[in-house]
Amino acid sequence: MIWQVCSVVVPVVMSLGFIAVTELFTSRKHPDLRLAIMPLAGLLGAALTYQSIYYLNALSNISPPKIGSLPSLFTGILVGVSISLLGALLFFLAYRPKVGRAWPFARLPRFIATNMFAAAIEEVGFRGGLVHSLERLFNSAIGLACGGIVFGLAHLFGHFFRRPFIPMHVVAATFAGFMFSALYLQFDLLCAIGAHWGWNSLCRCWTDFFDLDPHNGVQAFEGAWTTSILMLTTAAFLTTFPQSLVS
Repeated sequence: MIWQVCSVVVPVVMSLGFIAVTELFTSRKHPDLRLAIMPLAGLLGAALTYQSIYYLNALSNISPPKIGSLPSLFTGILVGVSISLLGALLFFLAYRPKVGRAWPFARLPRFIATNMFAAAIEEVGFRGGLVHSLERLFNSAIGLACGGIVFGLAHLFGHFFRRPFIPMHVVAATFAGFMFSALYLQFDLLCAIGAHWGWNSLCRCWTDFFDLDPHNGVQAFEGAWTTSILMLTTAAFLTTFPQSLVS
């Protein structure tokens, strides 16, 4: 019983721990250093977290998470980018924000590199650990529900590092957690990582394009009611996606 509890809890704690350590030791005042460190920290943290999951699953008589393959990663990236583009369109139609930079993708390579960290760390910890273990111990519905709720609540963690708190951002993050969890359950871990990576990388581009406040622009975009509905609708679609088409 103790190993089963650990297989659910430890990956999430490790994920949040790596995020905390990286936030503490990589200053935003030195973006070039942060750019160099975060991708490596993300891959290292994800590898160590997965290793702990593998051993805890073995002690709990649970099969290891579905990792997937390179095509799965590209499929996930395509999903994340597509959802981001649709989310930006809905945001524009609903809020009619002032358009800022004419070319919002100038900093996209930097965003792709730094967001590798969050995508790898969070998906391995939450989907490969929490969702996978709960799905194996109970059923996919419990894994899906907890994967969304715990992921949403984990976004309160950023408040400790002086990130703005927007209640609707927590709600939207919960729905995003449902979507990423559904992607893992229907496909595999690399697919969920790819979707998370694609979504996160473009978010900062939209804050530039829509001329949103740099301090809370990401939270405002991700916490918009249009984004919440889009995430929840996508999650609902994925949960009913025919498994025969996935296999």
